[in-house]
Amino acid sequence: MKNISAYKCGARNFCSIYKYPVREDSYNKTPEYPPILSLEKKATTRRAEESWYKKIERQETVEEKLFEINMPRYYGWNCLMMKETEIPYNSLNFTQYVTRTAIFDSGDLPEPYSFSNELAKQLASSVKACLKEEISFQMAIQ
Repeated sequence: MKNISAYKCGARNFCSIYKYPVREDSYNKTPEYPPILSLEKKATTRRAEESWYKKIERQETVEEKLFEINMPRYYGWNCLMMKETEIPYNSLNFTQYVTRTAIFDSGDLPEPYSFSNELAKQLASSVKACLKEEISFQMAIQ
Protein backbone atom coordinates (compact mmCIF):
# COMPACT_ATOMS: atom_id res chain seq x y z
CA MET A 1 0.00 0.00 0.00
CA LYS A 2 1.06 3.50 -0.66
CA ASN A 3 1.27 6.02 2.09
CA ILE A 4 -0.65 8.96 0.75
CA SER A 5 -0.84 11.67 3.36
CA ALA A 6 -2.66 14.39 1.49
CA TYR A 7 -2.89 15.83 -1.94
CA LYS A 8 -4.28 19.04 -3.20
CA CYS A 9 -6.92 19.30 -5.85
CA GLY A 10 -8.00 22.81 -6.57
CA ALA A 11 -9.05 24.65 -3.39
CA ARG A 12 -9.76 21.50 -1.35
CA ASN A 13 -7.48 19.26 0.71
CA PHE A 14 -8.15 15.55 0.65
CA CYS A 15 -6.69 13.31 3.35
CA SER A 16 -6.22 9.62 3.00
CA ILE A 17 -6.94 7.01 5.65
CA TYR A 18 -3.53 5.54 4.92
CA LYS A 19 -1.59 8.39 6.46
CA TYR A 20 0.12 6.10 8.96
CA PRO A 21 1.20 2.55 8.20
CA VAL A 22 -0.93 -0.17 9.78
CA ARG A 23 0.91 -2.68 11.97
CA GLU A 24 -0.10 -6.30 11.68
CA ASP A 25 0.32 -6.99 15.42
CA SER A 26 -2.36 -4.40 16.30
CA TYR A 27 -5.11 -6.86 15.34
CA ASN A 28 -6.34 -9.81 17.38
CA LYS A 29 -7.30 -13.16 15.98
CA THR A 30 -10.56 -13.08 17.98
CA PRO A 31 -12.45 -9.82 18.36
CA GLU A 32 -12.80 -8.29 21.82
CA TYR A 33 -16.11 -6.55 22.22
CA PRO A 34 -17.17 -4.42 25.19
CA PRO A 35 -19.76 -5.99 27.48
CA ILE A 36 -23.38 -5.53 26.46
CA LEU A 37 -25.05 -3.36 29.09
CA SER A 38 -28.72 -2.80 29.62
CA LEU A 39 -29.89 0.74 28.91
CA GLU A 40 -32.94 0.58 31.16
CA LYS A 41 -33.34 3.28 33.79
CA LYS A 42 -32.90 0.87 36.73
CA ALA A 43 -29.78 -0.68 35.24
CA THR A 44 -28.08 2.62 34.46
CA THR A 45 -28.94 3.96 37.93
CA ARG A 46 -27.56 0.80 39.54
CA ARG A 47 -24.32 1.04 37.54
CA ALA A 48 -23.91 4.69 38.51
CA GLU A 49 -24.47 3.84 42.19
CA GLU A 50 -22.00 0.95 42.04
CA SER A 51 -19.31 3.15 40.49
CA TRP A 52 -19.95 5.75 43.21
CA TYR A 53 -19.67 3.08 45.93
CA LYS A 54 -16.37 1.91 44.46
CA LYS A 55 -15.14 5.50 44.38
CA ILE A 56 -15.97 5.84 48.09
CA GLU A 57 -14.21 2.55 48.87
CA ARG A 58 -11.05 3.83 47.15
CA GLN A 59 -10.88 6.83 49.48
CA GLU A 60 -8.26 6.41 52.18
CA THR A 61 -9.49 8.35 55.21
CA VAL A 62 -12.84 8.67 56.94
CA GLU A 63 -12.95 12.41 56.26
CA GLU A 64 -12.50 11.87 52.53
CA LYS A 65 -15.25 9.25 52.52
CA LEU A 66 -17.68 11.51 54.42
CA PHE A 67 -16.83 14.40 52.11
CA GLU A 68 -17.50 12.24 49.04
CA ILE A 69 -20.81 10.98 50.48
CA ASN A 70 -22.03 14.53 51.08
CA MET A 71 -20.77 16.07 47.82
CA PRO A 72 -24.07 15.49 45.95
CA ARG A 73 -25.69 17.79 48.51
CA TYR A 74 -23.10 20.48 47.67
CA TYR A 75 -22.36 21.96 51.09
CA GLY A 76 -24.97 19.94 52.97
CA TRP A 77 -24.40 17.35 55.63
CA ASN A 78 -26.88 14.87 57.05
CA CYS A 79 -28.48 16.56 60.01
CA LEU A 80 -31.55 16.31 62.17
CA MET A 81 -33.04 19.17 64.15
CA MET A 82 -34.21 17.89 67.53
CA LYS A 83 -36.15 20.08 69.93
CA GLU A 84 -36.52 19.52 73.65
CA THR A 85 -40.25 20.17 73.50
CA GLU A 86 -40.99 17.69 70.69
CA ILE A 87 -40.00 14.12 71.44
CA PRO A 88 -40.74 11.71 68.59
CA TYR A 89 -42.49 8.44 69.34
CA ASN A 90 -40.18 5.48 70.00
CA SER A 91 -36.99 7.56 69.86
CA LEU A 92 -35.07 5.95 72.72
CA ASN A 93 -32.66 4.03 70.48
CA PHE A 94 -31.91 7.10 68.37
CA THR A 95 -31.43 9.30 71.44
CA GLN A 96 -29.07 6.77 73.00
CA TYR A 97 -27.08 6.60 69.76
CA VAL A 98 -26.80 10.36 69.41
CA THR A 99 -25.92 11.02 73.05
CA ARG A 100 -23.75 7.89 73.33
CA THR A 101 -25.60 6.72 76.45
CA ALA A 102 -26.98 3.43 77.66
CA ILE A 103 -29.56 2.36 80.22
CA PHE A 104 -28.55 -0.30 82.75
CA ASP A 105 -30.98 -1.95 85.12
CA SER A 106 -28.98 -2.09 88.35
CA GLY A 107 -31.96 -2.52 90.64
CA ASP A 108 -30.90 0.09 93.21
CA LEU A 109 -31.19 3.82 92.61
CA PRO A 110 -28.47 6.28 93.64
CA GLU A 111 -28.71 7.81 97.15
CA PRO A 112 -30.63 11.02 96.27
CA TYR A 113 -33.35 9.01 94.49
CA SER A 114 -33.71 6.06 96.84
CA PHE A 115 -36.59 6.41 99.30
CA SER A 116 -39.19 4.11 100.74
CA ASN A 117 -42.76 3.56 99.53
CA GLU A 118 -44.13 5.23 102.67
CA LEU A 119 -42.22 8.43 101.93
CA ALA A 120 -43.47 8.34 98.33
CA LYS A 121 -47.08 8.01 99.53
CA GLN A 122 -46.63 10.98 101.90
CA LEU A 123 -45.21 13.13 99.09
CA ALA A 124 -48.03 12.11 96.72
CA SER A 125 -50.72 12.95 99.27
CA SER A 126 -49.15 16.37 99.97
CA VAL A 127 -49.05 17.19 96.26
CA LYS A 128 -52.51 15.74 95.52
CA ALA A 129 -54.51 18.72 96.84
CA CYS A 130 -52.38 21.27 94.95
CA LEU A 131 -52.60 19.23 91.78
CA LYS A 132 -56.41 18.95 91.95
CA GLU A 133 -56.69 22.70 92.49
CA GLU A 134 -54.41 23.44 89.50
CA ILE A 135 -56.33 21.07 87.21
CA SER A 136 -59.68 22.59 88.16
CA PHE A 137 -58.26 26.10 87.58
CA GLN A 138 -56.98 25.12 84.11
CA MET A 139 -60.34 23.55 83.22
CA ALA A 140 -62.16 26.71 84.33
CA ILE A 141 -59.98 28.90 82.08
CA GLN A 142 -60.78 26.87 78.98
